Amino acid sequence: MDNVEVLQDEISSIEVQMDDIVNTMIEKYGRFLSLRDSDRDYYKASLISNYASLERRKEQLIGQLNRIY
Repeated sequence: MDNVEVLQDEISSIEVQMDDIVNTMIEKYGRFLSLRDSDRDYYKASLISNYASLERRKEQLIGQLNRIY
């Protein structure tokens, strides 16, 4: 059961980080950015990359959680 709680906590933490990135995108650029928007802007590319990385990690954790149930 402890493992489930750890996974849920990590998922929650990732969701907060993803929300922060989305908020930054909207604040700086007025919208959610996608890969097409990176246009050689390192900061945009970094935001997009970080969001995608967190999304993949969240999916992995959800998969682990599903295997437990």
